[in-house]
Amino acid sequence: VLITTLENAAEDVLKNKITPPAIFIIGEVVALREKLKWFDTKILFGKKILVTRTRAQASKLTKKLENLGAEVIEFPTIKIAAPSDNFASLDAAISDIKNFDWVIFTSANGVEKFFERLKSFKLDARAFGNAKVAVIGSATAEKLSRYGIMADIIPAEFRAEGLIDALKNLVTGRKILIARAEIARDILPVKLKNLGAEVTVAAAYKTIPSENAEIDFSKIDIVTFTSSSTVKNFVAQVGAAALSNVK
Repeated sequence: VLITTLENAAEDVLKNKITPPAIFIIGEVVALREKLKWFDTKILFGKKILVTRTRAQASKLTKKLENLGAEVIEFPTIKIAAPSDNFASLDAAISDIKNFDWVIFTSANGVEKFFERLKSFKLDARAFGNAKVAVIGSATAEKLSRYGIMADIIPAEFRAEGLIDALKNLVTGRKILIARAEIARDILPVKLKNLGAEVTVAAAYKTIPSENAEIDFSKIDIVTFTSSSTVKNFVAQVGAAALSNVK
């Protein structure tokens, strides 16, 4: 925002390097700026924030950040694709789903892809039968509820360790299906097996690198990451050095 006079406007615009698009307000109303300003008092005003989620998921985070005054640049480092086995392990698990005591989802993407495959079998939420369902966090639980299933377990800590702690007294001798990304931490299935569970891991999707235009990271204040794969692909694309001067 530049406050000037008609006499000095052209010179001040050049001096302050103001470029289109721009809005000009002329008259006494300009004097009310200090009373009327609202956007540049928001907590994130003046901050440029990079969002690295998939293109399909970025908009929700982008909107919330923009509502707080930030300028958001979407830089998706991952895309969701079919797993390398073309859903073979997931289809096998779905065919046997009524024999599982627990079904575990570790991401909203896993839920979405699982139910897409379930639909291809002409099945719906009723296919779960008496199986209980656990999720890694509230976002995954919310996605699951859209398909008519309420999670039985949502851990207090939204990561694998929290889910293990929530399930530790419930899984001995139980048959468990984990529907997740093709590449993920092994701590969840390993620990559940150590607790005496029979664990099946099925790949519901995989993440692959997404292409982006070049970004001047000297002008970025904050970079957001929402999963380990967004970090991995970000570093592969632009290098860790890009984060040296940002939060």
